[in-house]
Amino acid sequence: MPDRLSVPFTLLLVALVFCLTIAIETLLSAGSSSAKPTTRDSAPASPASTPRSEPDLALRAAVRLPALRDPRKPARKKRPKRTRKKRVTQVRAPAPAASFPPAVSVRPTPTATPRYVPPAPRYVPPAPTYVAPAPRAPRPTPTAPTPTAAPPSSGEFDTTGEP
Repeated sequence: MPDRLSVPFTLLLVALVFCLTIAIETLLSAGSSSAKPTTRDSAPASPASTPRSEPDLALRAAVRLPALRDPRKPARKKRPKRTRKKRVTQVRAPAPAASFPPAVSVRPTPTATPRYVPPAPRYVPPAPTYVAPAPRAPRPTPTAPTPTAAPPSSGEFDTTGEP
């Protein structure tokens, strides 16, 4: 886009060109045969397209309709605007000029210099100490039961593997 044309001016030109092309197209298509309806010599394609007599429309004879299910909400009433109260300004008389005694040079009184007060020490929890467990008595060593050489009783399961 050249620097002399702004964006709104360019859009205006594009809109004018578009409108002109539509106008020229409609003028040229008005004289063409493609816009004419077909001749009535041929039979209608379906019975639904057969011409009928115009319906009798009379608005005065129309029956009054029942109320709607969800009628429109009434328009909100406008609240009257608040009137602002005008402020009454009182004209005050100028204050009388006060007479002051002559200025005396005043020296500032010396003050004590603040002393440094160290902050309170923070709480530090004590370090955990290791407590050794109490000594235990040694466990007795287990002893193996003595094997018996007696044959198994008749009700017990035989583990010898002999038939």
